[in-house]
Amino acid sequence: MMPYAEPLTLLMFLSAFIGTLVSFILAFVNPVPRHASRLLSVSLFSVALFALTSALLINHSIFLVPHLFRLNMPLHYLVAPCAYLYVRAVLQQEARFRRLDWLHFVPFGLHALELLPFLLHSAAYKHEYLQLLLVDIAGVTKQQEGLLPGYYHPVLKFVLGTSYVLLQWRLLWRFGQTGRKARHRKTTP
Repeated sequence: MMPYAEPLTLLMFLSAFIGTLVSFILAFVNPVPRHASRLLSVSLFSVALFALTSALLINHSIFLVPHLFRLNMPLHYLVAPCAYLYVRAVLQQEARFRRLDWLHFVPFGLHALELLPFLLHSAAYKHEYLQLLLVDIAGVTKQQEGLLPGYYHPVLKFVLGTSYVLLQWRLLWRFGQTGRKARHRKTTP
């Protein structure tokens, strides 16, 4: 087992609980049902599920719920696009998706389809798979996530995540520039 596994696992379980709670509040309890709140909810829930499955892997409790293993993998492709769309929706006061926004969700859909054969396997199959995989915890990071080579998805997730962060910065910068111009026009006679 990893050094400091117990405090790390506890922190991850706590993060997963709080993240899930906040995401459900944003999606269902928020008195103002807004497009932006739901986008933030999806992004936050994706991260919370990742924290939960990671904690289950670290302390080997994943054997109790083997169907959760790899269930979160396609959701990684939702974190960055939903965060970007959230920032855009807040800044531009959008109430719904734009016509081509569905393209942001294509990587999620393709990866979900790619993992579908594994996700549909029985609990017994997944239990056996996990026993072989968790002989060494590093094996989790080396596994192939679907039909594509093992290195493909981590690299793609990194590139897409970085791209979306840059796009968010660009949105924020442009919003700041627009605000400065508007304030400048108000102050000049």
